[in-house]
Amino acid sequence: MEIQSDEVHKATRGILEPADLIKAGVMRKGRAKRGRTYEVKHPVERYKELQTFFTKKTSSLLQIALFPEMEEGKFDNVALVDILHFLMGLAHESEDIIQWLREFNPAMPQIRAAFEYVRAKNPTFMEPVNKIMSLLEV
Repeated sequence: MEIQSDEVHKATRGILEPADLIKAGVMRKGRAKRGRTYEVKHPVERYKELQTFFTKKTSSLLQIALFPEMEEGKFDNVALVDILHFLMGLAHESEDIIQWLREFNPAMPQIRAAFEYVRAKNPTFMEPVNKIMSLLEV
């Protein structure tokens, strides 16, 4: 999906810069209109790198199970968009989502709200979002 740079600046002004979104891997600089556009990466494009990231993060956090009081914050430094894109990538690839929903349980209210918003606003991602939401509603 391609968007104009002015739209990105207006939407993110005061929150973060487009360079931060590029560095985080959420979007890349487009080629159209002399580089004044950005392309937002789809969850499928980010799936492999996010799979590596979350697999590494959860395996290094297995020791936290020994200290349950620390478990609440294990995903505090992870962007919500990364969790959403990863879950959508899992759904698109028909992978096991339930295991990861358990992992992300502390962030479940935010995940549910974000997917409800995406479901209402962006029909592009309807299939993976519906798969995930059907599991959340069980």
